[in-house]
Amino acid sequence: MKKLFTLLLFLPLFATSQTTHNVSVFGGGTGNPSPSYDPQFLTIDVGDEVTWTNTQGKHNVYGQQDIFPNNPEGFSSGVPAFAPWTYSFTFTIPGVYGYHCTQSSHSQTQ
Repeated sequence: MKKLFTLLLFLPLFATSQTTHNVSVFGGGTGNPSPSYDPQFLTIDVGDEVTWTNTQGKHNVYGQQDIFPNNPEGFSSGVPAFAPWTYSFTFTIPGVYGYHCTQSSHSQTQ
């Protein structure tokens, strides 16, 4: 009976699973839509992964604490780079996170 109780005690930990959220990164340049992340806002759980996929233009994902000091931890895809690329980050600390693109003037819409 003791083994069964231990298993039932830990079952909720195994019942929850990580979710991957996908964010499209695109826009910018002459004749293209404004630089954007789609979706712009996400609600995620601790342990969830967000994958950003750049399909158009020169962008990055920047959420380091030098610009976003209230982020519980920093994250960054590096310097802006032309498509195509993907970047994934798993959020392990609860809180509200901000991020933007550091490419020239993109932070206004991205």
